[in-house]
Amino acid sequence: MLTLVFFLSTSWLLYERNLAPPTPDKTEITATLSSPEVEPAESSSTPALAEEEQAELQRLRDLENEHKELKLLNERLSAELKIASKSKESLERMEAGRAMLRDFEKRFLNSQMFREEGGFLSFLRNKSEAYLNRGELKLKSRTMKDEEWRQLHQELTQWLLEQNDENIEGAAQFMGFFFAETLYEIPLTLLASRLVPELEGIDFETPVMIGKTLTTPQRDTNGEIIVSEPAHLDQYTMSQQFYYRRGPKIAGKTSIFLKAFLNYSDF
Repeated sequence: MLTLVFFLSTSWLLYERNLAPPTPDKTEITATLSSPEVEPAESSSTPALAEEEQAELQRLRDLENEHKELKLLNERLSAELKIASKSKESLERMEAGRAMLRDFEKRFLNSQMFREEGGFLSFLRNKSEAYLNRGELKLKSRTMKDEEWRQLHQELTQWLLEQNDENIEGAAQFMGFFFAETLYEIPLTLLASRLVPELEGIDFETPVMIGKTLTTPQRDTNGEIIVSEPAHLDQYTMSQQFYYRRGPKIAGKTSIFLKAFLNYSDF
């Protein structure tokens, strides 16, 4: 009986294993039943997520473009404010220069030295052309007496040294802007372009040959050289000799005017 039971049970197990169709387990059944519901959910949510991402990207692009526009607007406003500020400073400087020239007109314009040249502008033009054509840089009048000339020279020197650098630059800018059509501008501009390098090359602290003597000359309170009679400076050009005689104070003021005139001149 035991042998028969064992045989029958063995035969049934073999049948179940090899001949009966496989039975799906619980996990497979759950996955099979739930898969039709999950797939439609994923496919339906994908377009919604894509639209949200596109909207977010577009919003970020708009913010970036707005930031660029604001930056460009800020740069343009800054540039315009800077130009406006410079224009205001330029006008204020020109106004100070105009006041300086008006003061010069009241004090010196009617002097004999300018009247015999046909006016101050004609004086500037003639003196500039005289230096450019013949190398002459003399300011002494042909008709004034020595005492009158010395008095005028002293007053001009004192007046010039009283002016600050801003007024001198303003006067040069005013003359270069408002008198641009007069005949003196081109020769004066050429004169300035020639004199500036020569003025910058003067070293007032270095001893020079005055006549035949190497010496550091004595100077007065205005910085002008003290000599008993005219002396030749062997190491300098004619214009350098003139400004070396006038000294560092007057030469410095003149250099400021000439540089400013070159900067504001259209030549």
